[in-house]
Amino acid sequence: MKPPPDLIKGEEEYKIETITSHKKWGQGYQYLIKWKGYPISNNIWEPVSGFKNAQEILTEYQLIHHLL
Repeated sequence: MKPPPDLIKGEEEYKIETITSHKKWGQGYQYLIKWKGYPISNNIWEPVSGFKNAQEILTEYQLIHHLL
C-alpha cells in the first residue's frame, strides 16, 4: 500500500527516499527522485525548486556528485 502524502502548509508533499540520477537542464540540473514507499515506476525528474522541504537530501547528493 502506497503511503499518503504529508500535508505541509495546506499542500500535499511526498517523502523523498533518494535521488537516483541527475541531468543537465537549462542552466542547472534536474534530479530523478525515488519516492519513499513507491515503486521506481513512480520516479520523476524534479528541478531544484522541487526540493523546498528536502534541501538536506539535495545538498548531500550535490556534494557527493561534485555539483556544487
